[in-house]
Amino acid sequence: MRFWKINFLCYLKNQSTNWLQVYGKKIFEILKREGFRVELNDANETLGKRIREAELQKIPYILVVGEKEKKNKTLNVRHFGRGQEGEIEITKFIQKLKKEIGQKII
Repeated sequence: MRFWKINFLCYLKNQSTNWLQVYGKKIFEILKREGFRVELNDANETLGKRIREAELQKIPYILVVGEKEKKNKTLNVRHFGRGQEGEIEITKFIQKLKKEIGQKII
């Protein structure tokens, strides 16, 4: 079991945007299946408020998906210590995490 906590924010402009919820939950399930501790925060709050809450909790990675990420099949990644890292494909993100865990970069 890997001990990296990831706060996954599914940015929904409209809660009825079902295809985005499906995409967000698909990524959530992939990360859980890989053994990462993931929380899905799809609360009906502003994205900024959810990001701020995750930053206050010092969660190592915050992942955000919205319409742009769905279209590009990517994640938007923010790291607690390094800040905004930009968009990355899910497979590349998982490889990056496994490498960091293997090298004990925390």
